[in-house]
Amino acid sequence: MWGGYKRGIPIISLENLITQYGSENIYIVIASPKYEEEISDLLKAHFQEEDIFSFECELYYHYIHDIDDYRKYLQDKEEDFKKLYARLADDTSKLTLENVLKGRISGELKFFREVFVEDQYFAKDIVKLGKEEVLLDVGAYIGDTVEYIVQKYNDNYKKIYCFEPDQRCVDELKKNVEKYENVEIIAKGAWNKYEKMFIQEDSAHGASSISKTEGYEIEVDCIDNCIGEEERVTHIKMDIEGAELSALQGAKRVIQTCKPKLAICVYHKNEDILEISDYLLSIVPDYKLYLRHHNISGTETVLYAIYD
Repeated sequence: MWGGYKRGIPIISLENLITQYGSENIYIVIASPKYEEEISDLLKAHFQEEDIFSFECELYYHYIHDIDDYRKYLQDKEEDFKKLYARLADDTSKLTLENVLKGRISGELKFFREVFVEDQYFAKDIVKLGKEEVLLDVGAYIGDTVEYIVQKYNDNYKKIYCFEPDQRCVDELKKNVEKYENVEIIAKGAWNKYEKMFIQEDSAHGASSISKTEGYEIEVDCIDNCIGEEERVTHIKMDIEGAELSALQGAKRVIQTCKPKLAICVYHKNEDILEISDYLLSIVPDYKLYLRHHNISGTETVLYAIYD
């Protein structure tokens, strides 16, 4: 009955599966966000739609390790989430918050897909870039965001600072951005003070993270220490695997003085949506907050803060 083996895992064909069990006795769980719609369409020819489910496995593997703890957290913070909902600046943000929480607690991909939008970090209905932008790419990886800025905005920037502590990424980053002008690499992690820490390397997926004890030693520092007081920062993008709040605390002067556009990832830790929103409004009360989701799965939720 098996259709063979792949990496030691037995593979069964759809026809043999139906022959052995009958389509009425089978429930299907799709754990491939990228191809969920295509797989679902194929399966609907053989199974009832109500017997086909999707599941966001990446989210639970990396970020939500205990669903009971997460449910309790949401219950305990219900009033805080209501307060954030009221603070959000447009209806799309409010719908995004609803769907992201529904998707995170259920694992159903449909909630994320319903609010998916493109242009991560630069949502076109929120972020407008001019010709004198000074951008901080915090979590620069190998330069994909720099390339996006240069191509999308036709070199309409004054300066880009790239923060990246992963040495393998830095090596690739240097190669990839050397053809662009006014791009400076700061080979440090963004944090709330200067110190030596460690990095757990996951260069292949752009998901290396700061650690107290594991990995190889790196330097971390405040953005306020790395960016001169004369520099008028206009945009900060931040995607640094759960270190976002600490990095924002280390950028307090830059944020309060320059009031840059902010695009901050808030999906790495369950508490980030609330804590980062509260922190930003505590230092710049007039920021308008927006929320957008930039993936068809559960990752890449971005909080935008805009000062008009």
